[in-house]
Amino acid sequence: MSASEETETEVAPHKKKRPVACSHGYSCNIPASYEIAPETLERVKEAITLDVGTPVAVFKALADPLRLRILKALRVSDLCVCVFVELLDCEYSRLSYHLKVLKDAGLVEYTQEGNFLIYHLTEFGRAVLGGVDAIKSLDCRR
Repeated sequence: MSASEETETEVAPHKKKRPVACSHGYSCNIPASYEIAPETLERVKEAITLDVGTPVAVFKALADPLRLRILKALRVSDLCVCVFVELLDCEYSRLSYHLKVLKDAGLVEYTQEGNFLIYHLTEFGRAVLGGVDAIKSLDCRR
C-alpha cells in the first residue's frame, strides 16, 4: 500500500471516522456486532435531538453559589434588591447580572412596588430549589 493510500484509509485519533452503512439501517459507526433494536435506536435519536435550552439555562443558573444563596433567601421571603446588596455584600451591577440569569431561567420574577423591585421565587423556582435540597441530602461519596 502506498503512503497516499495509507492516509486515505487510516483515521487520525482526533478525527471522526466517516459514517458507513451499518446493519442498523443508519449511516453510522455502530459496529454490526452491537445489538440494539431499531426502535430503540430511533427513540434515542429523537431524544438527543430535543431542545435542551431550558435545562441548560437552569443548570447554568444553579452553577453559581451566589445565585443559589439568592434562591434560598427568596424561599424565606420575597425581597428587595437592596436586601441582597446589603446581606451578600454585592454591588448592584453584579447582583443585577445574577438576578437576570435567574429570571431568564424562569426561577425568579419580580414586581415593582414604588421605587423597589421585589423578587420572588416562581413555582418552577420552588420546585427546582426542592430538587437542589434533595441533592444536598444525598451522600455521593458512597
